[in-house]
Amino acid sequence: MKNKRVLILGFASNVPMKNKIIAFFAGFFLALRGYDLVTGNITGTFYFALLGASMANGNTKAFIDNKISTSPFFINETTYVKTKALKHQQLIINSDIGLVIGGGKYSKRLIEQFKQLNKSIVAIENTHGVVTTEIEEFNVKAFPLLTALKWITTLD
Repeated sequence: MKNKRVLILGFASNVPMKNKIIAFFAGFFLALRGYDLVTGNITGTFYFALLGASMANGNTKAFIDNKISTSPFFINETTYVKTKALKHQQLIINSDIGLVIGGGKYSKRLIEQFKQLNKSIVAIENTHGVVTTEIEEFNVKAFPLLTALKWITTLD
């Protein structure tokens, strides 16, 4: 059976320290439970989630749409795509569950796409950005970290 794939949504830059710690722990926790991590970037929130998953020997995949020349050694697979639209399409296709750890307008677009496809998505409360300002309009629940992670693991 194929592992469930969790898409991490969050900030690519100017990430609050709290979000970095949350992302690392979430990546580590999910990888220990056999989930694969998927991201749309390798900086900010995504870096820490990927690093956490790697520390737990998890499978990681990043889709990149800019000219980052090298990918951190701990990412299992990096796929380069030409545009943000193509990247978002690949993120939706290659993920089963969404986990929102803050984020801005691109996270918001992905949340909209997840909801349109009736895919499961949850947010970690108090992680700023779209979680603070707009998550309720999408009818996405925001929970404390451990509750959100437990919510993901009960979807099986």
